[in-house]
Amino acid sequence: MMRSRAVQISLAALLAAQPLSGCLTLAAVHQLQEQREYERRNAFDASAHDWSLKPGEPVTGQLTLTAAYERQQGTIKSIPEETQTCHGLAVRLVPDTPHMRTLLLREYGLIARARGDWRDTLAGTTERWAWPEAASVAYVREAACGPEGVFTFSPAPAGRYLLQGQVRPISGRSAFIANGLVLQPVTLEAGQPLNVHIRSDVWRNGVLTPR
Repeated sequence: MMRSRAVQISLAALLAAQPLSGCLTLAAVHQLQEQREYERRNAFDASAHDWSLKPGEPVTGQLTLTAAYERQQGTIKSIPEETQTCHGLAVRLVPDTPHMRTLLLREYGLIARARGDWRDTLAGTTERWAWPEAASVAYVREAACGPEGVFTFSPAPAGRYLLQGQVRPISGRSAFIANGLVLQPVTLEAGQPLNVHIRSDVWRNGVLTPR
């Protein structure tokens, strides 16, 4: 209630400070109010993520993705099924919370679906991989992938996480696709490897969607 009253007072003061011919309209005030409400709802809450910093065990696992493609170029061209890995790229282990799901959708276009999500980055474009939020970066584990997509994260407690990774195509598509981004909700259990395999539908000139 006090916060709402403070916002109203600040907006009233802002309006009072504008000349009659000023550019601040009621629409602008409404937009400012909505922006502040959005920031309040989506602010990082450390207390909702502190569980992920508790003692745990090292996390080992593997990330692979299997897909077949069809691309229409006058006639339909099929590319045989292939299995991609994150070899030479990076993976992240992110606490599975509403805040992190919203952040990954907004910043990377990835949806935390039970079946997984996947999108491509076209060759010649820059893929933004750096974690976008300073407040939550300490809660995100990152590791490099070795041969066959094997990775090891620093110790983490059991719980629900989001596995975010980069994968690289190995077929003729590599000429126009730099790599892909994947996201898979996972449950980490003590002493159990975190082996993730995403399988995709056939693709026709659109977003690659795992099933």
